[in-house]
Amino acid sequence: SIAQHLSRSTRRVALALLLACLVVAPALALDPQLALSQYRVARWTVADGLPHGSISALHQDRDGFLWIGTYRGAVRFDGARFLPLSALVDGAIEPDLVETIGQTDDGVLWFGGTHTDLLALAPDGRLQRYGPAQGLAARHVTLLHTDSHGQRWLGTGSGLLRMQGAWDHLRFEPELAQTVWQLAEDRDGALIAATENGPWRRASDGWHPLPEDGSLSHLHVWSIESDGADGWWFGFRGGLMHSTPDGQ
Repeated sequence: SIAQHLSRSTRRVALALLLACLVVAPALALDPQLALSQYRVARWTVADGLPHGSISALHQDRDGFLWIGTYRGAVRFDGARFLPLSALVDGAIEPDLVETIGQTDDGVLWFGGTHTDLLALAPDGRLQRYGPAQGLAARHVTLLHTDSHGQRWLGTGSGLLRMQGAWDHLRFEPELAQTVWQLAEDRDGALIAATENGPWRRASDGWHPLPEDGSLSHLHVWSIESDGADGWWFGFRGGLMHSTPDGQ
């Protein structure tokens, strides 16, 4: 009958639309609204598609994909399979120890490694490289950070740099001649840096040791965390320290 024919046609159209959605949409992407701690515990190794068994960086992008830095490059994980960064762009990418991955407000993904260039992957798939030829003297990238004012920062083996300009025409301006491992902000919005020579604080006239007497400059500080007041926790090579202003 006509009704049966329309019913069969409707089902075919609905099935075709469903299949199209499954192909186009990143159905297997991780939910960006969920924290990693909300996923069940599972384990993946080289046998599952990782390029290397040592994981050096993790970042979940705004689409929900998990980016993984390894000792042999970066891969994208959709919850089921690993896709190397090199498979998503035109041109070869040398395998490198990827130590840091970040995404800026413009949607660009940044990959910092140890031996090869800083890589910037735009949402449209364009790839930009930054090395000595593009004004980036030190290839070893330790940190990618965007502060609360939208300023982008790049930590390198030769110091902390401010990233100025569009993602594909960056300029790098020196800020702090220390290897910086982490950046945070205090309650006044000032940047605090964890460096190889103790913690530092950025003021209007530049960077100063924290505390200013330089008593912690002998520490190799890997990580920092505010205590919620005016004090800081420092994870350093040798232990954990809590520092508060004088009189507290």
